[in-house]
Amino acid sequence: RHEEFRSKDEAWGVALAEDMLVLATTHYDRYSGFAKRLKAALTIVDEVAGLQQGSITRVGLRYIDVIVPKPGESWRHYLQPSLHGPDSPVFEGGEPLLGMEFHGRTQAGRLTIRITQNDQGQLVPPGTLVKPMAFRQKDLGSQLLTLIDSDHYVEGQWDFSMKELLDTVDALHMGINTVFFKDIVSEHALTAWGAEHVADT
Repeated sequence: RHEEFRSKDEAWGVALAEDMLVLATTHYDRYSGFAKRLKAALTIVDEVAGLQQGSITRVGLRYIDVIVPKPGESWRHYLQPSLHGPDSPVFEGGEPLLGMEFHGRTQAGRLTIRITQNDQGQLVPPGTLVKPMAFRQKDLGSQLLTLIDSDHYVEGQWDFSMKELLDTVDALHMGINTVFFKDIVSEHALTAWGAEHVADT
């Protein structure tokens, strides 16, 4: 059993259980803003429940990015060529849906990246959200969507420390950023999104 609390616009949510705290948003902007809200949520729970009396067994950061190509473009313009999969005439009635998964160790923990496609308007993988949240994207219809699901986490057992916890989340964020921008999406994607490097502090 867990409890969920939502912002009025349904764009931010906090889920609480006996051994879990999750901060989720469908209106992510920059990591610095997310980290600020995470610290606020942890501070409130710590004041009420005394987190420092317990221990932490898992810290994770998960991003689900959706590629929606512009008119006249393909999802292939947005992913690096090594991730395109087979483009073969053997597949009748159009190309197959992409589905691939990568697992590996990092300096901060373990990183899993899943790339999947659907034409059902699913902006997050099934089972990601217990209760619906408001999304920025509207009326996607049967358009082919490409989801990049990055889950970076570390497991163990540590005494609670706000600074160490937030430092760990920072390191998980930097790991995901490195892979996503250097090894997953293309230069075309960065140009199309108007992306530019700004250091998060």
